[in-house]
Amino acid sequence: MKNASSYCNYNVAFKGYDSIRKPVGISETVDLLKKVKAQTHEITLLEGGFGTGACTEIICNHVKAVYGVEGSEEGCRKAHSKLCQCSNVFLLLGNILALPFVDSSFDAYMVHQVIHHLNSADNFRELKLFLKEAFRVLKSNGIIIINTCTPEHIDPDNGVFWSYKFIPKAAGELKRRYIPLDELKESLRQAGFTEIDTKKATGRFFKDSYYQNPLSVTDMEFCKGDSVYCFLTEEEISKANEQITQACRDGSVFEEMERANKRFEDIGEAVVVYGLKR
Repeated sequence: MKNASSYCNYNVAFKGYDSIRKPVGISETVDLLKKVKAQTHEITLLEGGFGTGACTEIICNHVKAVYGVEGSEEGCRKAHSKLCQCSNVFLLLGNILALPFVDSSFDAYMVHQVIHHLNSADNFRELKLFLKEAFRVLKSNGIIIINTCTPEHIDPDNGVFWSYKFIPKAAGELKRRYIPLDELKESLRQAGFTEIDTKKATGRFFKDSYYQNPLSVTDMEFCKGDSVYCFLTEEEISKANEQITQACRDGSVFEEMERANKRFEDIGEAVVVYGLKR
């Protein structure tokens, strides 16, 4: 089965993905669409890496049409099932590095937590190819909207996800796949985009249990739904879960959760980066 992520098998991860995760930064995305057209229902939007269709399901209510390209067959299956009644949604199995659309096809192009799944080798070469394709398929005055994390969000010691403290090896591997924000903005400039800026994304990625019950992350279904665990063996996951269980007993996990929550208040759990094609 096709998968597309450079490090995580989403044909497995997507099976229970919606049970632990939520989209973030959707209100910022909708607001940014007004930079293209005041009446957003006139917009034709492309979504790259739509996953299970969680964002698509919301965004399609604000635009004329959503076209989606996803690399995982399981993601496509889930999204088709979820969105089969939406007459303005058109989903394809494909590759965001080689989009099956002619030049200047879309008013807007959004990706939600996708770019870190591109291969980060050769100074983020695939990301630059992605931006080149994005620029090609956008119309003049079109907008690219990238919902992503930064290395600061992922940091196991000072980031916003408390559980990463217990899996520093995996968090470090994931952190290296997120391009620093300044480099992302410069890559957008080099691809031809202008008026580049950022917004802090509102909302939180995980369901409430993650922030209230630390033992929730020891459930294997949770581990399958967070790609950071793809960098660990089953033995390493088991060891991390034992450490979390012990930290619950001695109370130290709650201190870490409080620290991560304060960091979230400062920087959110993600950032929305955007640029215009003039």
